[in-house]
Amino acid sequence: MENNHIIKIKDLVKIYPMGMRKLTALQDINLSIKKGEFTGVVGPSGSGKTTLLNIIGALDHPTKGYAEVLGHKIESLTDTKAAKLRNQNVGFIFQSYNLLPIYSVYENVELPLLLLDMDKPKRREMVKEALDWLGILDKIDSKPSQLSGGERQRVSVARAMVKRPEIVLADEPTANLDSKNAHNILERMVKLNEELETTFIFASHDHKVIQYLRRQIVLEDGRVSEDERKSPDH
Repeated sequence: MENNHIIKIKDLVKIYPMGMRKLTALQDINLSIKKGEFTGVVGPSGSGKTTLLNIIGALDHPTKGYAEVLGHKIESLTDTKAAKLRNQNVGFIFQSYNLLPIYSVYENVELPLLLLDMDKPKRREMVKEALDWLGILDKIDSKPSQLSGGERQRVSVARAMVKRPEIVLADEPTANLDSKNAHNILERMVKLNEELETTFIFASHDHKVIQYLRRQIVLEDGRVSEDERKSPDH
């Protein structure tokens, strides 16, 4: 892809109807993100961070302008093609973990692989590898209710990483974690970013996340007010 940019966003606008009114969530967004970046979209609640991540992850589409992700124009994708893009190339990490309580750690992490054409021995190998990356292989048979908050978030990171996606989108991933667990998770994400060249994009206003970023895109009222490359200070 040209200049190694895997995400290209031009003149993007997102408007939501609100009864008789309209809410402009994003306005005139222009961004390019290269493979392997460790980037954060930061700003207060309501600034448009999650909306931007949802468009990059093909969960939503622009009202105007365009967003191109891994060569796919998001605004023109059918639901089927959007799902295929997510299943094959994008991992999601959520603030609330979104683990299925009746499933074991193994089964939760295996879920994304069930959507791909992969035999059981290969799935097991990849799940164990992902749990090993996150230092929780010993929890493979546990249920989420038996885990601490930090362990649950590590499981959610393993689930996002298990298929080795090109892009991982992390929406407030440390919001429910104490400082020690947050730094543990972020250190592991940095290592995965460096070893696998996975592109990480965070939506956060948590300083614990911000200090790890190598690029900080600041949103204010749906517009990019700052786009700064920096050296992480951890």
